[in-house]
Parts: sequence; structure tokens; C-alpha cells
Amino acid sequence: MKKMIMALLSLVSLTTAAYASCDFSGITFKKAQQQGNEMYFQTNMHSDECWYYTFTVYDYQLKKIDTLADWGGYTGISFNAKGKYEVRLNVFNECEECDTIFTVDVDITIFKTLGYS
Repeated sequence: MKKMIMALLSLVSLTTAAYASCDFSGITFKKAQQQGNEMYFQTNMHSDECWYYTFTVYDYQLKKIDTLADWGGYTGISFNAKGKYEVRLNVFNECEECDTIFTVDVDITIFKTLGYS
């Protein structure tokens, strides 16, 4: 019983050590600009031999995830339908084997319409 407890404690400490070595506190992710239904997002992340990232968007209506283009720490998307979305920055550290996701919620409620009289 004693050996089993020691084995569990060492497993917990190894797992905790792997996650403790990943520091995500310096990473930023925000909406940088908006023009109508077009939104642009920015991060201060830069990929290297250990760290890399991807931008994705989750559409709650379609229950679908799409990958967005990366323009050197920026990305953009044009929302073409009303609804709720989540823009995500997926961050990975392959050297320390840890990851996290930063999110920005987007709720498109109305679109302006053009009218001629």
C-alpha cells in the first residue's frame, strides 16, 4: 500500500512539473480592429523551436471549427451570418508538452442594410 501511494505521488509530481514549466502569462490575444462584420485579432506570440500557435474560429450555430490565416501575429475574419462565435488562439509548447487556448467571444446580432429611396 505504501509503495502504491509513493508511485501515485511521484506520478502526480511529474505531471505537475511538466505543466508548471509552461508559463503562458506573457501571452496576449485581443480584438485589434473592427470594420462592420470584419474583425481582426492580434497576439504577441512568435513561433520558435518549442512554441507555436494557430488561430481558429468556432461557429456555435454550425458546431464547426475553421482554421484562420496567420499574418505574423494577426488574423482576420468576416462574419457573414448572425450568431455566436469564438475566436481562439491555440498555443502549444512541444518541448514541455503543454498547451492552452485563449478565446475572444463574438456575438453578431445585426447587419446594416443598404436602402435606396
